[in-house]
Amino acid sequence: MWKRAGKKECFRQMLDQCLIVKRAKKEGLGEDSFLCAVEKNSGIIGVFDGSGGSGAKRYPAFQDRTGAYIASRILSETTCRWYFEEGEKERFIKKGRGEQLKQRLDRELQQYRAMGQAESVLCGSMSKEFPSTLAAAVVENGGRKENEVEAEVFWSGDSRIYLIDQGGLHQLTTDDLPNPDAMVNLREDAGMLNVVSASHPYNIHEKIVGMKLPAILLAATDGCFGYLPTPMEFEKLLLRTLEFSESIAEWEANIDHAIGEISGDDYTLCAFCIGFGSFQKMKESFRKRRKRMEEQYRFSEKMTEEELFLQWDSYKKGYEQDGWERER
Repeated sequence: MWKRAGKKECFRQMLDQCLIVKRAKKEGLGEDSFLCAVEKNSGIIGVFDGSGGSGAKRYPAFQDRTGAYIASRILSETTCRWYFEEGEKERFIKKGRGEQLKQRLDRELQQYRAMGQAESVLCGSMSKEFPSTLAAAVVENGGRKENEVEAEVFWSGDSRIYLIDQGGLHQLTTDDLPNPDAMVNLREDAGMLNVVSASHPYNIHEKIVGMKLPAILLAATDGCFGYLPTPMEFEKLLLRTLEFSESIAEWEANIDHAIGEISGDDYTLCAFCIGFGSFQKMKESFRKRRKRMEEQYRFSEKMTEEELFLQWDSYKKGYEQDGWERER
């Protein structure tokens, strides 16, 4: 039924669909950016959310854009070039790629900082030069088991990489916030502890995981999930909109509509759908999971916080999936 990730099959043949949803709160001023590219044996998705508060400084040298707007574009373009250049040399996935990406970003950010510094309009002491989140993942064929691919995940900040399979939604990244709990972070407006910037120290985390096919790998900025009451509601939103769609374009439109009704921020989401064979087969494969989610994790505005956190305690055992990381 499914496409098999055998050694002779390239990633491009395994990839069924690419999904992209993006919307700016104010037309032409959106501070999100994204990346989606495919080579023969690998592909990359990524989202980048310019930090509007600390990156509010404007740069006349760059059409008076904010540092947040510029930063997300620098990161997406630099990450894309890095992926294509490194992918030409050898097998892509290996430990240490995160530091390599950081070095490339640092060089690019410092060049922009030098170009914009002379004419920049100063802001307060909390200001950062070109701050942005980063969440990207490279997928490559040749997993350790049949019907498996590998993904290397990179992140800085609170944008996320998710995996969706028959077991549901799994967050592969950990938010760079004081509390790592995804449910708690929907209720606290805490500042990020780590974000890419030209003026402040930061880290890029990396993780290598195996993905059993069929599966969806998804990147999302916090505008996609941050206005929902629970992480369970984000999975339900994705599966509901899939169920009522007849094509990838319709699914994109339905996700856009659903998130747009609740989000108060720019939002960007992109995904690879891998190994299903067709859109209809992908719908069928998640039908039982959607029904289970609707029955087991019902939501009502009348529910107490205690009731919601009891649901979360049950759900997060599969959502967090701490044991997936591979040693290299």
